[in-house]
Amino acid sequence: MKHGDYFYNEVKDWEELKKCLEEKLAEHNETNIVMNLVLFKQAMRHVCKIIRILYQPGGNALLVGVGGSGK
Repeated sequence: MKHGDYFYNEVKDWEELKKCLEEKLAEHNETNIVMNLVLFKQAMRHVCKIIRILYQPGGNALLVGVGGSGK
C-alpha cells in the first residue's frame, strides 16, 4: 500500500515483524552507534507507532521514560 513517498508492508504475524525490525536494526548498527534492542511484542508495537508518527508530514513525538529502564 502506497502512502505519500513510502510504502506500508503488511505483516502477517509477530515473527515476520520481528525479522523485519531485526534486519533494519542490523542495517542501522552497520553505520551508527550500536543499539542493542530486545524486541518483544510491546516494544515492536511502540516502534511501529513511532515510525508511523515520524512518516507523517510534520510528524514528531515526545518520548518520555525513566533513564536506564529500557522504556
